[in-house]
Amino acid sequence: HTLRGHSGSVNAVAISGDASFAISGSKDCTLKVWAGTPAFHIAAAQGSPDICRLLLDAGGAELVELRDAMGRTAREVAAEAGHSEVVQLCDEWARRLRWKA
Repeated sequence: HTLRGHSGSVNAVAISGDASFAISGSKDCTLKVWAGTPAFHIAAAQGSPDICRLLLDAGGAELVELRDAMGRTAREVAAEAGHSEVVQLCDEWARRLRWKA
């Protein structure tokens, strides 16, 4: 899964304080607002482990179970895009969630 809507590579993603939407900026000089897609999924699709870590710290491990409109977790989105570092991060937080249960 990739972010569609830019003709150039995405080089910046900003996420709203409540993580309800994100804005991406591209080398094609466009900005796109992503509403309705969990910000965690957008960060995972872009392979941004630092942003994913910040969102997990703020939103909690429950984000790893959150599904997008296609029924996928952020881990699945990251795996499809080949972002192994984000996949490992999601796995680590999923273990924390299971440990608390």
